[in-house]
Amino acid sequence: MGRRLNPFKRLSFRQRQFITLLALAVIPALIAVAVGLPASRRATIGRMTTQLEIVADLKTAQIHQWINQGRRAVQLVASEPDVQFHALQIVQGEEMFQGENLKDILRDRQRTMTEIFPSAQVISLLHPQTGRVLISTERSFEGRERGEDDYFLNGQTGLYVSPVLYSVGHEAPLLVVSAPVIYQEQLVGVVAVEMNLDDLQTTLSSRTGLGDTGTAYLVDSYGFYITLPRYIEGHPLRTIAKSEGVRRALDGENSTDNYRDPRGVAVRGVYRWLPEVSMGLLVEMQESEIAARTRWIWLVIVGAAGLTFVLALVAAHTLTNWLVRPLDHIREAAAALQAGNLDHRAPTTGPDEIGQLAEAFNAMAHSLQNSHTDLAAQVEQRTLDLQKANNALLADVARRLLIESDLRRHTAELEARNEDLDAFAHTVAHDLKNPLGIVLGYALMLEDGFADLPPRKVRTDLGLIAEAAETISRIVDELLLLATLRREDIAIQALDMGRVVRQVQRRLGLMIKDCGATVITPDEWPQARGYDPWIEEVWANYLSNALKYGGKPPVIMLGATRQPDGMLCFWMDDNGAGLTAEEQARLFTPFTRLDQTSTKGHGLGLSIVERIITKLGGTVGVQSEIGRGSRFYFTLPPADPVESIVSLPQSQVSHAAASPTHYRPRH
Repeated sequence: MGRRLNPFKRLSFRQRQFITLLALAVIPALIAVAVGLPASRRATIGRMTTQLEIVADLKTAQIHQWINQGRRAVQLVASEPDVQFHALQIVQGEEMFQGENLKDILRDRQRTMTEIFPSAQVISLLHPQTGRVLISTERSFEGRERGEDDYFLNGQTGLYVSPVLYSVGHEAPLLVVSAPVIYQEQLVGVVAVEMNLDDLQTTLSSRTGLGDTGTAYLVDSYGFYITLPRYIEGHPLRTIAKSEGVRRALDGENSTDNYRDPRGVAVRGVYRWLPEVSMGLLVEMQESEIAARTRWIWLVIVGAAGLTFVLALVAAHTLTNWLVRPLDHIREAAAALQAGNLDHRAPTTGPDEIGQLAEAFNAMAHSLQNSHTDLAAQVEQRTLDLQKANNALLADVARRLLIESDLRRHTAELEARNEDLDAFAHTVAHDLKNPLGIVLGYALMLEDGFADLPPRKVRTDLGLIAEAAETISRIVDELLLLATLRREDIAIQALDMGRVVRQVQRRLGLMIKDCGATVITPDEWPQARGYDPWIEEVWANYLSNALKYGGKPPVIMLGATRQPDGMLCFWMDDNGAGLTAEEQARLFTPFTRLDQTSTKGHGLGLSIVERIITKLGGTVGVQSEIGRGSRFYFTLPPADPVESIVSLPQSQVSHAAASPTHYRPRH
């Protein structure tokens, strides 16, 4: 099956160019819309929230200013020396049924204060002990008893601002500011100023900054309205306000949030608690108004995006025509050339890249036209030459095929007859030739010139002879071991695998050093059952093969893992060239060596490994990929605390290939 063509590439160049130009303009606009719509909503909510908070700050300042008028009025009246002196005289005159003229004087002073501070509705002077109203700007209050009122009791000791109370006389909410009148360190009265809450209602009813649906109002510590929002009909301190914002304000919280107002309408509100007057301030605006402003901004953004799309459509169409028209001319000229009209040329449009392309195309067409005539003559001549050469080649090929057929037949017969003998003879002869040659050569050299050779040279030559003899002896020992391995009984016991591996590393230390190899082993080994000398021989064979056939330099990693069937799998990874499937199948066959030209060896090691592990009740195997190295492994049963003598017959040995899981040892 061929590769599926990208749908975009199926379009013409004109269509792709138009879509690309349109996308360059539309995609940023869509991104702007996708980002702008939620951003504009957040910005609108943020701006309206800030606006509500500013209004709340302004209302709070106006409330404090309104209360401060009462404070200043009380302080001015209480601190005026004439008031203090006349208050003393009135108190004394009252006891002696005198002082009516003095009351008129003080009453005029109080009226003056109400003119200065319009929010001070009524100013009264109370008796310092009984709390009875001595004089007041509202004469109907005179003689009334206020001895139980908080503003009288607290006003005896200092400046006091009462909570909002309901006044029976006024039939309206009332806030009183009081202060003591002191004359020569003697309490001679208490000044009480009743504040005009109509001014406060007017202040809070102002909708500046609150839009079409905004409102501001005050509630007392019990949740009753002090000032009414414009959508509530009722009386202050008679109608209770119930909403989440009111509850939070009465809990002393100061924040901004979305909730439902006392009507159940969704609003965004600012709620604050004013502790010095025990009032809660709420400034609210309906969410529908905020949403309407957001929708208007969205319409502007979407309209701008639509206009951008229309302009991009026109611009992309115009630019596409301007860019593609010269290319259409070149395409038409190429089609004419393909049809055989070598005289057709493409018009040039200017010095730009497309014009240069048209000029290059015309030059190519001219060169093609000139070459066409010469090529026709050359093709005719070459055709005749090729026919002659082809006839000669066919005859030669027929002769060679006949020779190769005979050669393959004789080779197959020879290989079939000598397969086993060749493997054994080649391996043993090749591996014995070098050490025997060394022994013979140095022996003859010593025989011919022993008397003339220096002692050091003699010792060196004798050492080489001994080394070669050891190699011959090792080959013979391995042949004997391979032949007799299955007939020998051994003691199987728990192995110290770490000690065995270290012994092999010491044994091959010189070879590891010469190869510049890196050998990585785990810190801990699982304990298996086996025979130390045989397992040492297994590791020695695996490790020496990795040093010979591994990478340059070799990087060898040893490890172990427990298989699902309970067997312990010990493995060795190398960074060599890897093995084919055919090589892996022949690897553990006696007298088989896969690379007989680049590495010395006698092809018996892995066969011995296979017989040792089979004897111990395990299996051997290899996993490899060309170019990715190889993994050689063997399995053993886990350690048993009871040592035993075993002789396993071949019929009881499982040859199932192990499938070791990956395990990465620590350096």
